[in-house]
Amino acid sequence: MTEIGQDHGGKTQAQIALNWVIAKGALPIPGAKTGDQAHPVFALVRRSVKKNLEDFLSGGGRKIDAWYASLKVIEVPFDDEADAFRNINTREELNSA
Repeated sequence: MTEIGQDHGGKTQAQIALNWVIAKGALPIPGAKTGDQAHPVFALVRRSVKKNLEDFLSGGGRKIDAWYASLKVIEVPFDDEADAFRNINTREELNSA
């Protein structure tokens, strides 16, 4: 991919891969992950996916993981910042973060 990028004006491997996914008709959605754990609430979602989300919700869907799984997601690793995705539900958990 490096050679292809160089042949196309110095594009990065990520840019080449993203363009390839788009050319195949997918709507790539960059989403965060740490290790094997996806974090679907941290994503860049295009407005063109709005109808898909509306259909999911009107069909009774409520779990973001299920909706997320129906999309073409490009997971972006944040293994070096795993604590940024820590699950905090109580004041005690917040204080210890």
